[in-house]
Amino acid sequence: MKNIADIRQEYTKSGLRESELPCDPLSLFSRWLQEAIDANVEEPTAVIVGTVSPEGRPSTRTVLLKGLHDGKFIFYTNYESRKGRQLAQNPYISLSFVWHELERQVHIEGTAAKVSPEESDEYFRKRPYKSRIGARISPQSQPIASRMQLIRAFVKEAARWLGKE
Repeated sequence: MKNIADIRQEYTKSGLRESELPCDPLSLFSRWLQEAIDANVEEPTAVIVGTVSPEGRPSTRTVLLKGLHDGKFIFYTNYESRKGRQLAQNPYISLSFVWHELERQVHIEGTAAKVSPEESDEYFRKRPYKSRIGARISPQSQPIASRMQLIRAFVKEAARWLGKE
């Protein structure tokens, strides 16, 4: 393996000048997100979510931003996932958007809150059918015995919902 300490990159695509920044950081974020979308950045809405366990251990994972409303960054998660349980115990959260192709990143810290049940249900209804089935059967953050067990659970759940949606 190459010595990673020797890997270098010149970052020349864009600079950040304070005099050119809008007063509202959310408008800059929205502009940068749109530029990432327009540049066909792979997964432009991918965001690294950081939470903390009750023991103070940090945990990160990548989710997809699903909305930005009134200064609130919206993503959805299973409340029984590790992230969901950690946020229920400690709502402090960090979000990091990284657009390598544009040599940009945005880091946000704040507190998380659940969207309304109606908004959550509406999002779930809009998900693709197989995605909804997968979400229903997924033992979030828990090991499974085998892929076959997961496939069987998927088939059983799909049969249960056949014609109901």
